Amino acid sequence: MKMSSHQQVIGRTKRQIKQIRRGLKDTRVLELLIERPDTVPLIFPRSANIAPSAQAILSNIVWPGEEGNGDDDEDDDEDTCPKHLRDRTTGFLHRFIETASAEKLQQLIRFWVGWEIPSPGMKVEVVRENT
Repeated sequence: MKMSSHQQVIGRTKRQIKQIRRGLKDTRVLELLIERPDTVPLIFPRSANIAPSAQAILSNIVWPGEEGNGDDDEDDDEDTCPKHLRDRTTGFLHRFIETASAEKLQQLIRFWVGWEIPSPGMKVEVVRENT
């Protein structure tokens, strides 16, 4: 007898939930959540409640030249832009982040890192267009 698609999906979901539950137990996170229910929103934030501020985003960005490799004046690499163009481009991004609405900031972060919470080390790299 063949399983229906519905049964397969339900079975797969049950296995995934079981794996998550086992992982939470093994790492003792489940114990923390049971003892301290106030930690649930910190560990599992709801995207509807997250409104990243411009300052929170800007503080997580690694801008060109901040990497510590000292190649700020190295414009002869074929992929890098001249410093004045790099500064202008990053200035536009900086200004956009400072003035954008909360919805636009969420969309930017979702595009950049895959979800609405900024993560440390969001790198900005300005390269020449390959034509």
